Amino acid sequence: MAHPTLTREDLEQLRARIEQELAEIDAQLAKLGGVDPANQVDWEPSAGSIEVDASDKSEVADKIEELIDNNAILSELEVRRKKLERALEKMEAGTYGFSELSGEPIERERLFADPAARTTIAEREQEDTLPI
Repeated sequence: MAHPTLTREDLEQLRARIEQELAEIDAQLAKLGGVDPANQVDWEPSAGSIEVDASDKSEVADKIEELIDNNAILSELEVRRKKLERALEKMEAGTYGFSELSGEPIERERLFADPAARTTIAEREQEDTLPI
């Protein structure tokens, strides 16, 4: 089913934006952590070199705080990455641009504001209820 307001050029632009954002996210993920060896689709945070003088409590605390911060950022990036990947999958399947709640076309301006949008403007508050 073709989206009623998106042209082929629009879809090409949106795909390019999604791919660019994915590349940026991958670069950020690589700076904050690495792929979990036990689960290749998951990332785990790092705090750089943890080799600190254990007797220096403030240095140890700083490394732990960095690890916690990296984990929070990493989690947000992983969620955004999954949403972008889903958008590309939907483009391939021909279902891109339609609400996952109602099936209604997502407004063109919403898709250009967020190419990974999964709902219409009216439904956006419910988007967080959708599974990742």
